[in-house]
Amino acid sequence: MNEEQLYKRLKDLLHYDPETGLFTWLQSTNRKIKLGDAAGCLGPQGYVRLRFDGKYYQAHRLAWLYMTGKWPEEFIDHKDTNKSNNKWGNLREATRSENGYNRPHQKDNELGVKGVHLHFGKYLAQITIDGKPRYLGVYKTLEEAKYAYESVTDNIQGEFAYKMENKNAAI
Repeated sequence: MNEEQLYKRLKDLLHYDPETGLFTWLQSTNRKIKLGDAAGCLGPQGYVRLRFDGKYYQAHRLAWLYMTGKWPEEFIDHKDTNKSNNKWGNLREATRSENGYNRPHQKDNELGVKGVHLHFGKYLAQITIDGKPRYLGVYKTLEEAKYAYESVTDNIQGEFAYKMENKNAAI
């Protein structure tokens, strides 16, 4: 099915509410589905996915298609990092790098601060740019190291830079 056919099929089968990010059925495709039912379920990776015509689709990618008429070129980023929040205002098209910028710290990061690690009793800040680690310095305090990391991310990553304090705001 090409992009144009998928767009038409999507519009025939489903309604997308950009305010809530939810899809509902406009047509029953089997006896379990009733008109107006919520469509989709949470998939194993935390994304909402929908199934029709024998194929699974990620809801955020379908939302992009529904609203723009075009399939996303690369990735769709969830601004608030909540993979199941498919409100239109929370979605933006992104490259692989941009999508990666907007990620929280890794689960094995004991400090809970992205780009900062404990190093011989001090705080080492570093960032990965185009797949290469870039050393930002060693600092006496966590706050200094965090500031060093965030200063660089603001300049390089722009609107895609991950900021913990921004994730609590409602979209």
